[in-house]
Amino acid sequence: MSSSKKNIGISLAVVGFAVAFFFPYDKIQKKDEIKAPTKVSQQLNKTNESKSPAEAAIPQSNLAVQKKREEYNALIVNRLREIRTTNVGSEIKISVRTKPEARTCQSGDFDLIKSVVKDGNEKVFLLSVEKLSGKMAKPAQTRLNIFDIMKGNAFDFALPNQTTAQEYGVFLCLDPQMTGSCNNKEPLATKDWNSAINSAKTPSNMLYFQLMTAKDDRAYLIPTDKWSRPALNELKGKLKTWLNSPDETMEKTASLMSKLGSRSADILGGNLEIPLPYRDPRCDVKASTSPNGRTGGG
Repeated sequence: MSSSKKNIGISLAVVGFAVAFFFPYDKIQKKDEIKAPTKVSQQLNKTNESKSPAEAAIPQSNLAVQKKREEYNALIVNRLREIRTTNVGSEIKISVRTKPEARTCQSGDFDLIKSVVKDGNEKVFLLSVEKLSGKMAKPAQTRLNIFDIMKGNAFDFALPNQTTAQEYGVFLCLDPQMTGSCNNKEPLATKDWNSAINSAKTPSNMLYFQLMTAKDDRAYLIPTDKWSRPALNELKGKLKTWLNSPDETMEKTASLMSKLGSRSADILGGNLEIPLPYRDPRCDVKASTSPNGRTGGG
């Protein structure tokens, strides 16, 4: 081998040794695994630590949408019925009507209404939508006589359009002194009907109550078919975001419903309907036909 070839071989060996010494094999292979944290990534980690895993995975712009979806799902699950609303400036308008109807062979609310007034033309009844606590800046009410109630016309009521939940009571009461409010009147319990009917003067009492709530230019009827305290407490827990004062609201609802026993209102054509049952006249007609189709008692 010539001296020039030997010198080239020696030079290559020296270069190879230098590369191996300064750049070990294992460091070359693991270079991509080393990631020094930056200030930005550290800040993101701190932010995400304060959130649940689900929240951290959802962009902030979507969190509000998800919250709204959860709120409206709660309405559906708990059978809340939407009342049609119309935006009028800073208010929303809802419509309420009374609906006398024959349902059973027992006396009902409308039997009391017909019997308790001395003059059918006198507007001693008040139909109102009121906050359960505190006064409203603008009353939502209309005065009725017994014929107005029988006709079942729809009456419009204006409520504040606000982003926070506010619960209301839909009331029908006797208001002969024209106080303009049903909310603070004593509910007329079924056991006191006879006393009210035989009274020399028209009593001043609450006759009907229905719970509802409004928020974000929408209004909902809250069913009160099950008005025991356990049932209402369960409902209260599920509708927290739709009640401004959950404890006070459900306590008052339980108290009023235990005395009035009002049938839950209905929604028809977007209007809130107040059912006022009365004794079906057919119950007073004695059967003149025996089960086998023959007349007589034989």
